[in-house]
Amino acid sequence: MANSDGVYASDDQVRTLFSVACVATGDAGMQTGRESTGRPIGFELFDEYDVEELAETAAQRALTKLNARPAPSGAMPVVIGCGGGGVLFHEACGHGLEADLVKKQASVFAERTGEQVASELVTLIDDGTMAKEWELSQ
Repeated sequence: MANSDGVYASDDQVRTLFSVACVATGDAGMQTGRESTGRPIGFELFDEYDVEELAETAAQRALTKLNARPAPSGAMPVVIGCGGGGVLFHEACGHGLEADLVKKQASVFAERTGEQVASELVTLIDDGTMAKEWELSQ
């Protein structure tokens, strides 16, 4: 990276992501199942995770979806699980909370420091000290 003041900087980080996708077919059609894992570490990720187990989980998801009955309709409570919930929050709100956008006044949160910006029912914790996790801050 370079800026107009003549400062040059670089960053080198190791991040490993492994993803499996499976397809199941039958009388009901075709469905897919996915499972993935990732950490800010190298190939030692594979010492921590059994790739066959990840593949079995993905395959089971595809089979479960293939044999699923239609979901009920109507108004009901929403519960967001831990994995996709973080991604959903990041895409909906996280980009606006990125410091570079706030500093450039390019975020809806730019002038909101110290203000409540969400319902009291919403809690986000940014903990960059969690070992081997994707951090929001360092």
